[in-house]
Amino acid sequence: MAHRKSTLKLTHQDLAVNADVRTKKLDPEDLEEQPEIVRRDARSGQLVVRQTYDKASGEALEEGYGYRWVNEDGEEVPKEDIEEYVLEDDEERQVEKREPTLGSDRTVEAIEWIPVAELDEYLIGKTYEMWGEDDADVAQLYELAEHIREFDQAPVVPVVLQPSYYQDWGIITPAFFEESFSIILRVTSRKIEPEERMPKLDVEDVRERIDEEEGEVLEQETPFN
Repeated sequence: MAHRKSTLKLTHQDLAVNADVRTKKLDPEDLEEQPEIVRRDARSGQLVVRQTYDKASGEALEEGYGYRWVNEDGEEVPKEDIEEYVLEDDEERQVEKREPTLGSDRTVEAIEWIPVAELDEYLIGKTYEMWGEDDADVAQLYELAEHIREFDQAPVVPVVLQPSYYQDWGIITPAFFEESFSIILRVTSRKIEPEERMPKLDVEDVRERIDEEEGEVLEQETPFN
């Protein structure tokens, strides 16, 4: 992944940082390995693949105007006859897509509570805000916000936005303003796993080592006397 080179310069009280750094994006999609999905015809067990075709003529085309699912015999397979499997260690395990957890007639419940201080340990892929439908709902959300602030514990809820094999997790935290508040939902799939890990070095020790490596400069008398 491409990275950018720059200089990080910070001063605060007795801290002074002036370091050349490289920066690259930590992307959830890049870090999360996606298992291979295999589709089979429930009637025959044959593999099913997606085929593009011309809707007008019905002929299969490399770049068609529609697509359909066909088995190894080239027969079109109805959607209801397609079974999906996850391929793991050369073995197939049948799976079904998870239904969305957010939307009309959906109830979201906390699966656990985590310390608010741990929020920075998770790689946030998306961020949403939540608000109440009416005053009664807003009052309950304000009670939740104060509870999170008092106990420093944030609820974690399952997040599936569309039918998917995967489930993310949403961490709910409040944001307080002078006369109002908000509820923020941060969606994550995993903890942060930095690829570039640096040793813990002391600034003074590094400076001393550099001075020792450079050595002393030989003093010479100039010939211009």
